[in-house]
Amino acid sequence: KTTKDHIMQRVSPYILEEQTQLLEVELKKLAGAKEEMKTTIEQSTVEAKQVAKAEAEKYVDQFKDQLQRRSAIATQYEQRIHDLEEEVKKEKKNQRDLEH
Repeated sequence: KTTKDHIMQRVSPYILEEQTQLLEVELKKLAGAKEEMKTTIEQSTVEAKQVAKAEAEKYVDQFKDQLQRRSAIATQYEQRIHDLEEEVKKEKKNQRDLEH
């Protein structure tokens, strides 16, 4: 064997060990990053659900307000129609009274 072969044979285990340690460190970093991403995704999901729920509640409240306003307006119209009908009755009665 040559000197180079002899040196490589003696150094190879150390090189492999160092590379293995570097890979393990890199794997730990990736695992940590994966956990961070998982946590971020979970938090984002919760936040998105909260925002969606708030938006839905806002639209429901707006719809309820519209219905209440329309109902109030309809009630006012119904009252006005009733008042006009009563007025028409009175005028017809007055007209009949004048004719007799």
